[in-house]
Amino acid sequence: MLFKKGIPERVTKAAMIGLGTCTLHIGISGSLVGENTLILIVSVVLGAIVGTLLNIDGAINLLAGKVEEKFKKDTQ
Repeated sequence: MLFKKGIPERVTKAAMIGLGTCTLHIGISGSLVGENTLILIVSVVLGAIVGTLLNIDGAINLLAGKVEEKFKKDTQ
């Protein structure tokens, strides 16, 4: 909350999605013995933040668009 003004909204959103995913994991595996849950949470949140900052999703979509364009059949 202290750094919210300096963090872009897309990074905050990605971190929240990562925390939500970890919450689901904790809830589902609650009956199992879950070792290193904290490491999982930190890893997912850091991965989401780094992936968002590097725009990995955008790069994958760009690559998919190029592959689609290359293999696109001519409809004329």
